[in-house]
Amino acid sequence: MSTKSIKISEDNYRWLNELVGRIRIEEGRAASIDDALSALKKEKKKSIREFAGAWSDVSDKEIRAMKKSMKEMWKRWKM
Repeated sequence: MSTKSIKISEDNYRWLNELVGRIRIEEGRAASIDDALSALKKEKKKSIREFAGAWSDVSDKEIRAMKKSMKEMWKRWKM
């Protein structure tokens, strides 16, 4: 396997290392930043079914307000 060097911000580096730490704890093994990136890549492939019921606690009133807001935004949008 070849390796590459990339530049990332200090914040992203810390965030990736936190993810590495979680992988170490959850899987009980040594982990690397490459493992963290692979985990993120797998997570990205989630099915839309996983979001079923995510809005179940939103009231009808809130939904109407969102629809109204979106209609107003679409009226202002120009190509």
